[in-house]
Formats: sequence, structure tokens, C-alpha cells
Amino acid sequence: MIPEQQPRRVVPHTPQATSSQAAPSQAASPWASAPARPKERATSRLRKVVEGLPDWEPLPPGEMTVRRPKKDL
Repeated sequence: MIPEQQPRRVVPHTPQATSSQAAPSQAASPWASAPARPKERATSRLRKVVEGLPDWEPLPPGEMTVRRPKKDL
């Protein structure tokens, strides 16, 4: 049995408030607001390369091989 099809309703377009009309500090929805600025970290992460360390004898625990940079670069 096929249900009867009803005619489609046309919904009139309602204009949305533009950014100039909306309050800048208050968004319509929390998920539609701009992401918060990232806070400054207490410590900055910095990777340091240490050179001139002595060879490991024996190898560090859990290490099978140690990669060393080529000296003839």
C-alpha cells in the first residue's frame, strides 16, 4: 500500500542576524562561537640536541641499537 503524497510546503526564508547585528561577545549558540584563544603555557617546550656525550657501555636499558650521526657529513 502506497501512502498518499501530500503537497510540499514552502517555508518562507527568514533572514539571519548578521554579525553586525548580533552582540560580538554573545553567540547564538556556544558551538557556533569562535574558539577561545590558547592561553600562554607556563613552560615552553624546547627540544635540545646534546652533543659530545660519551659512548654508552653497556647500552641503555631496553635499547638494542643506538643510532649515531655520521661524522663524515
